[in-house]
Amino acid sequence: MRTGIAGTPSNLGEAYGAWNNNPDEGVIKVKRRDFQKARLVLEEELALSALPVDHYLNDFSDVELLDLLVDQHSWSAFDVAHAKRMAKERQLDIKQVEEESENLEERRRNGKPAPEWLIAGGWLAVLAGGLLGVGIGWSVVDMEEKTPGGTCPTYNDRSRETGKKMLSWGVVMMVFWYHFDFFAKVLNLN
Repeated sequence: MRTGIAGTPSNLGEAYGAWNNNPDEGVIKVKRRDFQKARLVLEEELALSALPVDHYLNDFSDVELLDLLVDQHSWSAFDVAHAKRMAKERQLDIKQVEEESENLEERRRNGKPAPEWLIAGGWLAVLAGGLLGVGIGWSVVDMEEKTPGGTCPTYNDRSRETGKKMLSWGVVMMVFWYHFDFFAKVLNLN
């Protein structure tokens, strides 16, 4: 397999052939700032290879193909390269895909709402003693996901605000139950 980035070709088979049983496979380490460029070069190279007749992409509908192109970072470069080619052959609207892809990235940056069961369970745990509620609140506030655009909070602002309140009230309830238990023991001793 011949590859190159910015016009500097290299033969991966020679570079990795000493320890790799398949000279057509290798590992390339790129800096984060160069990742998109390297991914595009890899897709261009892979688009030149033939798609096997029994490959699952051949069974994709137009909608499924567009969904793949909207969320390209969740798919391999091989799949994306051939999905782009197939979309072009089927004359699908690529502009719409680019807009939806940008919208998807924006939604990822903003986070998603925390599940209701997580919030309800967290508040119940806060009332019951606090420690588990503190943990749930902390996870809602601090949880992050790695995306192609960088690290983003998992949950949206509203959910994280609720998590902060849960965290605070969990500490208050831990102190309350500790003192309540202490005074209950003192009153029973008299």
